[in-house]
Amino acid sequence: GIATALNALARLVFTLDRDVVDAYPRAAAASARTLGRVGQRAHRAVPSLALLGLVIGVVLLAVSASWWR
Repeated sequence: GIATALNALARLVFTLDRDVVDAYPRAAAASARTLGRVGQRAHRAVPSLALLGLVIGVVLLAVSASWWR
């Protein structure tokens, strides 16, 4: 009857909400978690890599600032 049809519709809406609408926030959270783990492992493996990146960035900024004038 009508109750069965409404229950089926409610189940469909619930499934679509869970699997389609909520997929984007879950994917964003999973990718942020994965990138965090990758960053942690990379930082632990080579601690001086962050310092090297900082120095290269400062040098690039200084070169671009002197070139801008």
